[in-house]
Amino acid sequence: MKKRIIEAALAGAALTLASASFAGSPVPGPTATLTVTGTITPPACTLSLGANGTAAFGTTPLSSISNNATGTVLTNPQTVPLTITCTGNTQVAFGVKDNRATSVVSGLTANWSSGIAAGTTSATNAFGLGQSSSKNIGAYTLTANTFAVGGTTKTPATITIANETLAPAASTSAGLVVNPSDATNLITWADSTSSTAASTGQTFTANIVVTPTVTQSSALPTSGNITFDGNATFTVYYL
Repeated sequence: MKKRIIEAALAGAALTLASASFAGSPVPGPTATLTVTGTITPPACTLSLGANGTAAFGTTPLSSISNNATGTVLTNPQTVPLTITCTGNTQVAFGVKDNRATSVVSGLTANWSSGIAAGTTSATNAFGLGQSSSKNIGAYTLTANTFAVGGTTKTPATITIANETLAPAASTSAGLVVNPSDATNLITWADSTSSTAASTGQTFTANIVVTPTVTQSSALPTSGNITFDGNATFTVYYL
């Protein structure tokens, strides 16, 4: 009997101690960390330029190049189609970087204020034509027009990288002068002249018009053929 009483007493004491041990605040123990990973990617896009990306101006006689300091604008501008194709609906823009920027002849801008290069009045809008016998050949301008998304006419627009501000052109038929520094302003498609956001779609098209201006004839080498060497890189940007 005494043995059973003692066992009961010990059991009661154990329960009391167990209850007391859980009566206070929980004490932190070892830890483990959960990491959540994942990536959301925009639809993949490709950019292509028609005519194998070449604006070919053929042969021009040196005798047709003026010795005027403002140079001679070639009157046969070439059009190169641009197409951006994406695997799903998205918003895109493109930028252009001049790979021959050091060869720009900036004094040619007077000829750019009217006609086929209208609106291009600054050397900052000029692309270099390269060099021949270490002499700069001239400069060329790029104008983008005929914008469409999925075959539907759109309004050309610029978008500033710094603050992502969209600036549509005044009309769908307007051409935009392409800036040779793709780190400043991009060109995109807008639904209307009052749009505040770029168009969404899968196939984006535009025409790129290339207009060269050759420097004055006295500044050109005369010992052999003068070969244009303009070169620019087009890049797709996801908005």
